[in-house]
Amino acid sequence: MIDKYMKLLEKVYDLFESRKCSAKWFDDTANYIHKKIWIIETKDAA
Repeated sequence: MIDKYMKLLEKVYDLFESRKCSAKWFDDTANYIHKKIWIIETKDAA
């Protein structure tokens, strides 16, 4: 499951690098994905 979010994060970063999205959109989206990954890791650790 984490791999899915990591691939999504890479695609989001590619959009940002190619200037196809704003810095705010990138930041908001990356934060959302990181939160999802943290939730999954926390559940796996429990």
